[in-house]
Amino acid sequence: MRLYYAEWPNKTISIVHAEYDLQAFYILDEEGDPSQAKVWSADNLAAIISYRDRRGLKLMRENEDDWTSVDFEKLPIVSYVFTE
Repeated sequence: MRLYYAEWPNKTISIVHAEYDLQAFYILDEEGDPSQAKVWSADNLAAIISYRDRRGLKLMRENEDDWTSVDFEKLPIVSYVFTE
C-alpha cells in the first residue's frame, strides 16, 4: 500500500492510503477534483510532520526524496474522463 499526500488549492490536505494511483484518485475524487491538487506518494518509509507558526498548525512531507509526484492525468482511464 502507498501513502498519498494531497495539497488542495484551498490549502487543506488529504492523506490517503491506497494500493495504486487510480484507487487514490477515486478516493480523493470524493473530496474534490484530484487534478486540481498537488499529490505525492510514498512506497517506503515516509513521514508527515507538523509544526506551529504564527498562523497555526502546519503539516508537511518530511524528506522530499522519499516522495514521488503523482500526475493523475497520465493514467489512461483518468485522462479519458478529463477529455470528455
